[in-house]
Amino acid sequence: MPIFEPNPVDPSAAPVAAVPPVSRRRLLPGGRVAGLAAVAVAVVTAMTLALGGGRPFAATAQSGATATPSPEVPRTLSVTGRGTVRLTPDTASVTTGVVIVDPSLAAAQREATTRMDAVIQAARDAGVAEADIQTINYRVEVLREYDRNGNFERVTGYQVSNQVVLTVRALDSVGALLDAVVGEGANDIYGISFFVDDPTAAASQARTAAVEDARTKADEMAAAAGTRVVGVLQMTESSSPPPMPVEFERGAAESDTAAAAEPVPIAAGTSEVAVDVAVVFEIAGP
Repeated sequence: MPIFEPNPVDPSAAPVAAVPPVSRRRLLPGGRVAGLAAVAVAVVTAMTLALGGGRPFAATAQSGATATPSPEVPRTLSVTGRGTVRLTPDTASVTTGVVIVDPSLAAAQREATTRMDAVIQAARDAGVAEADIQTINYRVEVLREYDRNGNFERVTGYQVSNQVVLTVRALDSVGALLDAVVGEGANDIYGISFFVDDPTAAASQARTAAVEDARTKADEMAAAAGTRVVGVLQMTESSSPPPMPVEFERGAAESDTAAAAEPVPIAAGTSEVAVDVAVVFEIAGP
């Protein structure tokens, strides 16, 4: 872009108004002339503001100087507690059924149905309510024969299994019930489990005992460390699984007259309701 130098001043010419000296001018599009002095004024103004001469910078710096204090992190102590309540069961669950093997599928199903009808009727006669009798499994298995090399040769028969769960609410009748169902054709007793039908009250007692156990441990540990418990920050609960079924040894064996005549002694024992808690305590002190 071309650069123009100012013309020399004629001494004889009439005086004119003073013009700020411009050492160099640039010709911009449209015939406009930009002086470098204007650029210099803008640079000086910007430097003045940056150095704090302007109010906007001073206000920004002053507001950024205020610091927010960090909250104090609490000191904690984590412990677990356990509460247990032992009580006598009031309900039993008996899983029983029939297993029939026959070369004919139709004959196996017919025999299984006849026996199971008799077993269910025996349960009703022993005092089991209709709502407490539930079929849980009905299965047909094809029995096959193989040669020494593992190759299939023929079907030898069919095995039909039918199982029900009986909920017994009068525990003193469990022994008589087992005798009755076995006498009517049940040849599979899978297990007996004893439990408390409504463990709500026992669970509440166990929960309170678990929290008290956790607090006792926390107080002992805090005292040993020269601190003290001042609050609870977090608490979680977990319960123990229900007791496993008690196996009845006559299960999976064909009943006969001698076996059916034997009395069946049943002892319910006791059940345990357990609650575990995990607690995070806040502590204070030196």
